[in-house]
Amino acid sequence: MAATFRYKGFDIPVDLAHMTGGGEDTFDHISKEHMQQADDHIGISPDNSIVEIGCGIGRDAIPLAERLSSKGQYLGIDVVKPMIDWCQRAITAKHPNFRFVHFDVAEKWYNPNGSVTLQQCKIPVPDASVDAIILHSVFTHMMKQDVAHYLSEFARILKPNGKVLATFFIVNGDILQNQGPKSYITFYHPLGGGCYVHELEKPTHAVAYEENAIAALVASANLRMARPPIWGIWSGRRPQPGAGQDAVILELAG
Repeated sequence: MAATFRYKGFDIPVDLAHMTGGGEDTFDHISKEHMQQADDHIGISPDNSIVEIGCGIGRDAIPLAERLSSKGQYLGIDVVKPMIDWCQRAITAKHPNFRFVHFDVAEKWYNPNGSVTLQQCKIPVPDASVDAIILHSVFTHMMKQDVAHYLSEFARILKPNGKVLATFFIVNGDILQNQGPKSYITFYHPLGGGCYVHELEKPTHAVAYEENAIAALVASANLRMARPPIWGIWSGRRPQPGAGQDAVILELAG
């Protein structure tokens, strides 16, 4: 029987928690950090409709289930089917307004046997129906064409006052020129157009973008940054307290 740990009434599989990023010792800390970011920058109300891309093993869905009313709606999407299967069995069984959908996207490192491209996937909610979209450590594993596809989908499904919270690795000249021991991760390999990767052999292991490259992608999708980026501590060049990755808050351009 697979090892599990208890969290808010759920038995979380240890192996799937590690695939989400972190384990039993960090699960609660990261979950609370994510909820605090959501409260600070997008706001979560009990009757909201929320979409989470890269929902993993429910690290955000579980605390959100405590906060959404029966009128609220949550949809979690991930490319790793065992995570979606577990969330359906464990979370949806207790909270029927929480749905989980598997995108069987072919991704060499995370879903090598996938059957479709991301561009073939449509987020299964109606147009202009979503209050908040959350992505933690998703665009940090995506090339431009996939980021652009998701952004266009966000513009389609967001309500006029809806918000997106998405994390990135955002690089600039200072960060790129001063990478070293204080950096949590490095990006020495430019792919052009403001995109950099940690490993050429495994490009989606970690992907970074210059801020102007992100801004261009956002504008092309008829979105805009609702505020300046929220800097994380990953680069070692931004020492103020904060989450590991950088975050951007997006809204419809109008």
